Amino acid sequence: MQFDVQFSGAVDAVFKSGYRDYVSRRCFAELKRRLNYKNFMKDFGKRGMLFAWLGPVILCIVWYLLNRNGVVPELSIPVIIQNILTILFMAFIAAGISAVYTVEKLPYAMASLIQMAVLYFDYMIVYLFNGWLPVSALPVFSLIFFVGFAVIWFIIYLSIKRATGRMNSKLKNNVE
Repeated sequence: MQFDVQFSGAVDAVFKSGYRDYVSRRCFAELKRRLNYKNFMKDFGKRGMLFAWLGPVILCIVWYLLNRNGVVPELSIPVIIQNILTILFMAFIAAGISAVYTVEKLPYAMASLIQMAVLYFDYMIVYLFNGWLPVSALPVFSLIFFVGFAVIWFIIYLSIKRATGRMNSKLKNNVE
């Protein structure tokens, strides 16, 4: 399919079979929006900024609980600043990458693989940089990450499948 602009400003969708149909300005604007990768970056930034605060908050809660139980000693100001800034960066990337699912041209499975790879490297780099993960533990971390991602993805898949089944049964009941 391709679009053909008429001299009058109207836009037609021309299909491979030769069939032509008018595309309203509203539909054309929506199609343009969905096919525009600039929107991905904008959406990535919005999502990242919206949830980036959550990483440092969780970090502070974990530090407090670990310190209270004697697991983590008092931290120096430079260590605290480094950890908060890197966790802020990590949370921004982790939240922002979910925008990959808004790219209409990208198959869902590919979007999931992109999200998984970005999250893996995001977490791994920050954990290694801050010294929270020794290099020797990288294989265990990787196994836990990939198994956890697969389990969460499968749970989401099952819930979508169940919801789709309910929608199909409602449609079937309404048609009959």
